[in-house]
Amino acid sequence: MLLPQDAVRDVRVMAPLGVGRSLLLTQLYRMVNECANNHGKHPPAVHLESYSNQPDGSYLHCAADRCYGTLRERRDNVRRHPITTTMTQKTPSYLGFDFSTQQIKCVGTDEDLSVLFCHHVSFDEDLPQYETSNGIHQVGDVATAPVGMWIEAVDLLFERMTKEHSIDFSKVRALSGCGQMHGTIYWSAEGVTELSAALKGGDRCLLDQLGNKCFVRTDCPVWVDSTTAEQCAEMEASVGGGQAMCHITGSRATERFGGPQIRKIIKRTPQVYEDSDRISIVSSFACSLFLGSVANIDVGEGSGTNLMDLRTSSWDSRCIKACISPREDDDLSPKLGPPVQSYEVLGNVATFWVERYGFCSDCKVVPFTGDNCASVEGLRARTGDLAVSCGTSDNLIFVTNDISPPGFGYLFRSPMKDPLCCFNLCYKNGSLLREWLRDELCGGSWARFEQLLSYRPVGNEGFVGLFYQKAEHIPVRAQGIYLFNKNGEQIEDLEPATKIRALVEGQFLMKRAHLERLSGYARIKASPRILITGGASSSPGLCQILADVYNGCVYLTDIPNAAALGNAFRAKFALSPDQPYDSIFPSPQSLKLLTKPNPEAFNVYSTMLPTFNAIEKKLFGDLV
Repeated sequence: MLLPQDAVRDVRVMAPLGVGRSLLLTQLYRMVNECANNHGKHPPAVHLESYSNQPDGSYLHCAADRCYGTLRERRDNVRRHPITTTMTQKTPSYLGFDFSTQQIKCVGTDEDLSVLFCHHVSFDEDLPQYETSNGIHQVGDVATAPVGMWIEAVDLLFERMTKEHSIDFSKVRALSGCGQMHGTIYWSAEGVTELSAALKGGDRCLLDQLGNKCFVRTDCPVWVDSTTAEQCAEMEASVGGGQAMCHITGSRATERFGGPQIRKIIKRTPQVYEDSDRISIVSSFACSLFLGSVANIDVGEGSGTNLMDLRTSSWDSRCIKACISPREDDDLSPKLGPPVQSYEVLGNVATFWVERYGFCSDCKVVPFTGDNCASVEGLRARTGDLAVSCGTSDNLIFVTNDISPPGFGYLFRSPMKDPLCCFNLCYKNGSLLREWLRDELCGGSWARFEQLLSYRPVGNEGFVGLFYQKAEHIPVRAQGIYLFNKNGEQIEDLEPATKIRALVEGQFLMKRAHLERLSGYARIKASPRILITGGASSSPGLCQILADVYNGCVYLTDIPNAAALGNAFRAKFALSPDQPYDSIFPSPQSLKLLTKPNPEAFNVYSTMLPTFNAIEKKLFGDLV
């Protein structure tokens, strides 16, 4: 018996002729499921095929309609010509999609929102013909992605799910999704018409019916692009400055946001703008493929454009004018369509999905939102929670009903009915800095890093450090390493344990100092619930500092595919949006408590904040 060791998405097992197929299939399926679970992979499909050995050491594949040569050749062909033996049939009730930067993903759940499966298509690996790197084309600071690649990825994803994994979509009640935020897609008038006409039948795949002919631009700007500083400055000046822009939209004008990107199109390639009948964000574009018409942008994505009034959830005339100026006789709003609430039903799936993949004709399509917003749903975060992701960069999301942007960070409308908003603080200098000190001072050992961190007392006897290897978002473009003694005097260096403690305490004190400026935070800061994800969640010392700085219990939220899963949650909620959000779940949320705060430590950190704020202001000035 031969079992390919590199099989992940499916397993094809070849056995000599005469082996009992039924018994062998059952035993193999149990084995590969256990293997996949142990390695954090989703369970693969199993395919059993027979062979006979050949004298030259190769084998002859005994399928009736084809034969293969060597094992390597056979593996290559398997991906192009799958032969499926169905083991189980999964019938999901809700689907959640995630159109992220590097892949698209689909999570299916049952009626109780338990995950049945998760399948994905990787752009670089599975669609190499588009020649992307990490899902994008990048030349300098210009970053784009091909629209045709996203469409073909949907075709490939559904072909795999139906043919290789035998998923039955006939009982799906509703679906929703999310996308990498901010990217813009430009539909031609012909494309808008073609989308509706093409999805009335299922005889041809999406790519064949839509292709590139529906779009004015076939390579569209994505969030990685950072070439619109000029347009950001122009838009802020038009509305009365950066603070005015932030007050209206929740954020200062930001290079990757949709508004500045559209303005760049208007100024540099005006014909593209004029020929565009509708403009979508990645998430609303993806939603359109299921709806069969151009889907409107949801309020979560809308608040990431610098064009939407955060309070009214409608396009703001001042920001629209700032975007299209000096085109005084034009109006961008009809090209965008009015923003929609993230939990309202847009309609039923297009006929294409019914005829080609067996969806029920009354399966509901719920607006797609931004991936950051959807992740909050997947974590089942509630008002007052702090969601902390400690990865390459550190991200902190404060879930709030307060619509009062502080002038920095990003305040987005939540895709949920309650809470209203998610305040996002993103810091480039996260785990990369912790890894740097681990390598520099601990010989690459996290155990030694943890040991040195524990050597020093809470508050580090007044020693403070601000570390910025990369130009930071907050404070803007802050860069360098700044160390201070207990008297507030800048010094050259610290001994290893003191330096490590200064780094970790400084990172979380900085985030708290910034959060303190958000008015809604003051009402809950006595005891927030802290939801942590990322590799740093395995550090007891870091988690304890996090709990003590914010005076909140720290819980592990190791939820795979949180964004896609959150969309499945919202798909169910949208069917009865007048009920409390938690009522869609059969049982209360179960979280693993990692650590509780020490009140004395919290007091120490609270007394350090004024000194910390003074140092930051002296070095970088006001944040706003």
